[in-house]
Formats: sequence, C-alpha cells, structure tokens
Amino acid sequence: MPEPRAAVPSKDAAAARPHLMLVGPLPGLPAGRQLRATVDTTTGSPEDVVRLLPTTPPDAVLLDASVEWERVEPMVRVLGALDEASRPAMLLFAPQEGRPRPAAALLEAADDVLSAAPCEEELVSRLRRALRYRECVEELSRKNTELQVLYQRLETLAGRMAEELRLASNVQRSLLPAPVQHARLELAREFIPFREIGGDYYDFLPLGPHRMALAIGDVMGKGVPAALLAANLKASVRAQLQGGEVSPADLVFRVNRLFWDLTPNGLFASLFFAVFDLEAGTVD
Repeated sequence: MPEPRAAVPSKDAAAARPHLMLVGPLPGLPAGRQLRATVDTTTGSPEDVVRLLPTTPPDAVLLDASVEWERVEPMVRVLGALDEASRPAMLLFAPQEGRPRPAAALLEAADDVLSAAPCEEELVSRLRRALRYRECVEELSRKNTELQVLYQRLETLAGRMAEELRLASNVQRSLLPAPVQHARLELAREFIPFREIGGDYYDFLPLGPHRMALAIGDVMGKGVPAALLAANLKASVRAQLQGGEVSPADLVFRVNRLFWDLTPNGLFASLFFAVFDLEAGTVD
C-alpha cells in the first residue's frame, strides 16, 4: 500500500475534506494528487476503526479483503449495529486473482467492491459516489426525524382539537331545550349538525299556560365560532323574554342590535321567532 501523504491546503479546505482510513496492504492502490485533494487519508487497522467510531469516526474506510476475518468481523459487526445514516462508507478492495472470495457478511457490509486495482480517477470517482450516498442517507434520516417530530406535534394538536370540539359539542347540546311537555301540543324536534358542532339552534319557551315561543336560528359558518355565536343569539333571545312582555317585532329588533354589536364583521345570523297563542288561535 502506498504511504499516504498529507497535502498542504488551507485550514478551511482541510476541515472540509472527508477522512479516509486505509486498512490493510492495498497493493497497487494509487495515492496521487487527485486523491489527496479529495480526502485526508490515514492508515489504520480494523481495531482503530472500532476505537474511533464513538468519537471521531472516519467518513470512509477502504479495507483490503485480505485482512484476517477474525480481525475484521468485530468491525463489521459494530458497523452493522450502527444506524444506516451514522456509519462510515466502506469500500472493499478485493482483487479476484489469486485470492479467496471474501466472506458474505463482508461483501454485504461494503458500499462498493473494487475487484481490481483502479486508476486514481476511478478510485476518486467511486469514493465520491460512496460518500455522496452516505450524505444522502444522512440527510434522509435527518428529514425523517424532523417529519416524525412534526407528525407527533400534529397528532398532539389533532387530539387537543378533537377534545376541544367534543367539549364544545357537549356545551352546544346542553344549550338545546329539554323536551317540552304540553297538554295541547305534540312537539317533535331533531338536531343533527353537519359537523360535530355548527351554528344552528332552536328553542321552545313556554310563556304561560296558553302561549309558547319558538325560536330557530342559523349563524353563518360552521365550527366553534358559529356555535359560540349561536349560543350568544339564544342567550340574547331568552334575556329579552325575561325582561317582561314584549312583542315579537320589538324582541327581534333588540336582539338584532345586541347581536350586531357583538358579531365580527362579515358574519350574520338568520332568526325566526314566533309566539303561539293556543287560546286565541293566533301566531305572532
């Protein structure tokens, strides 16, 4: 294996170059200017690779397949246990002539296999390809981690929103009137919102033994804002009725003024209000 020589680049360029560790004899391996300009090379052993992994792991390892499997196997096992995005790229130098076939586990662990001594240009090209592949894997792993974090946040927000919608739906249903029993009327009603909550409401209000008020409201929009406005509309109607005798026209006029003052621009509601007088047989 040729003796690696350190180049004399600027400090920033040296810091940016990947670290290639050469392991084994690697006969005929070129180590000219192009390789030295691409990576910083050091020589080491399989044991050195394992020792450096926790602190300053090399970016790539070029391993001669002739190194004893008993020494290589622990390194392969440790590399295999690492996350795909965090382990170094590994190129295997395994000339076919005069050598036994490398172990299957070693071939499987390698990112690339050099079956003959390459020229320097080919070596640099294949080394860059292996490094780019590792960079892509690392970037995909980082993006996947970010997506998982965002997905967990979305799940948390979705769960929180679902709980808030459930509570709001319960509140809205609690605002609906209880079944009304009347000696002279049969009353039937049904409330099925398009979504979990909406801006529709109805109300029955007994005004004495012979009179009954009916209110049906529809607030523009859906969801929590519409439901809150519907609750406000109902409370306004009931408040006007509790203030004493008032005609339907006056009541709607007052409710309209109150609702106008409290409603954001662009929103509105439709309201039907009537009073049934069963004794007189009239509807106002």
